[in-house]
Amino acid sequence: MFINVEKKAQKLFNTYQKATSKEHMAMVLANPLFSWHATYYTAKRKKNLIFLNDATTMAIVLFDVNAKNKQTIKERFEKQLAIIWQELGLPTDSLADYLATGGDWQIGKTIHPLQIKTITNFYQDVIKPQAKNLVNEVDLAKSLVKKVQQKGRIYVGEDETVRIIEMAQPFSIKHVNLEELYLKEITNKLRRLSQVDGEKLTADGVDNAIQQIQDANNRLLDLFLADAKHNYSTKTIRRYRDNLQFYLNEWVAYRLSTIFNLDIQTSVDELEFHGVGKTERTNIKASLQKLAKYLKDQDILSDNEYDDILVYTQKAPVDLGEEYGDEDDDQVIEDFLASLFSESEKLPVVFDPQTDKMLDEYLKSFIALYGLISAQQAYQIIHSQNPAIDKERFDQYIQNKFDEITT
Repeated sequence: MFINVEKKAQKLFNTYQKATSKEHMAMVLANPLFSWHATYYTAKRKKNLIFLNDATTMAIVLFDVNAKNKQTIKERFEKQLAIIWQELGLPTDSLADYLATGGDWQIGKTIHPLQIKTITNFYQDVIKPQAKNLVNEVDLAKSLVKKVQQKGRIYVGEDETVRIIEMAQPFSIKHVNLEELYLKEITNKLRRLSQVDGEKLTADGVDNAIQQIQDANNRLLDLFLADAKHNYSTKTIRRYRDNLQFYLNEWVAYRLSTIFNLDIQTSVDELEFHGVGKTERTNIKASLQKLAKYLKDQDILSDNEYDDILVYTQKAPVDLGEEYGDEDDDQVIEDFLASLFSESEKLPVVFDPQTDKMLDEYLKSFIALYGLISAQQAYQIIHSQNPAIDKERFDQYIQNKFDEITT
C-alpha cells in the first residue's frame, strides 16, 4: 500500500517502511486505488490524521495520533477501513483481498497536491466548525466518503467510489517499467515542441525552444543508444550517436522541428546543399532508420508515422553529388548564393548602402546555416543584434529581394 505523507506528518510514520525505489512515484501513479495521501490537523492540541484514497472518496480519520501510539496507525487504519467498506455495501472478503494485494505500507512523499488541498478544505469546512464538539472519527470519515471530490480531471462521489472498487476486482498491482515511462515523457515533450510556431516567438523564445528540443533529443538518444548496445559494437554506437546528434540537434532543431514532424525542408537530402557529403548523408539515414525502428518497437511511433520517416531515409531521386562530385558541393553552394545576391546593387536602397549590404550578408548566412526560414524569424535574429533595424523597412527590403528573384 502506498501512503503518501505530507512533510509535516512524516515523523508519525517513521516506524513504517520508507519507499526508496526509483519506480515509487510511477507505481503510485499507476495504482491510485492502492495509494493514499495523508496529513494531520490539530484540534485541542492533538494531532488527528486524515487519509484520503487517490482513486475514490474513501477516507480514514484517526484521532490523537502521537509518538506513543504511532506504531498502531496501520492497525487502526485497517479497522476503520473495514467500517467504511461495510458502509459502502462492499463484501468483507473483498476487503481482505484489497489489503493483501496492497501489501506492506510504503511511505513516501505527497504526489498529488490536490489530495492535500481536499483534506485541508474538509478540515476548514467540516471539522473546524465542530472542533468544540467533535463527532467520532468514523462519522467524520463517513462524511468525507459522501463528499464529491475531484480526482484528476473527473469528479467522484460515493456511488462512483463503489463502482471503481468493484471494477478493479480481482485486485492487482500494476508494475511499471520506469524506462518506458521516461521514454514516453521525453517523446511527448518532443511532440509538443514540434507544434511550436516560431512566427509567434521572440528571438529569445526561439533560442529557448531550440535548447529544449536539443535537451530532449539528447535524453532520447541516451535511451536509444543504451538499448542498441545489446546488439551493436561500440564503434557502431558511437557512429549512431554522432550522426543523430548532428542531424537532430544541429539541423532539425534549428528549424524548430523534431523527429515527429520531419518534412522536405528538414530531410537528410537537404544537407547536400549545406556541404554534407554523400557518405555522411547515407550514414545519417541509416542511423535515423534505426532510431525510428526503436521508437516503433516501443509503440511510440505509429505505422504511418514510421513510414513517413522512412520516406526521408531513402536514396534521393536526384543526387547532385554524383553529378558534381562531393568535392564540388561547396562551390555549388557558393555559385547559388552568388546568383541570388548578384543583382543587389540594382535595387533601391532601403536603409543605407552599408546596412543593406549587411542584411545581404545576414541572408547569405541564414541560407548556409538554416536553409529556409521565415522572414519573421530572420528579422527576430537580426533585430536582436541590431535594434535599429525596424520591422517596416525590413519588410520592404525583403519584398524588394523577393521581387528581384521572381521577376
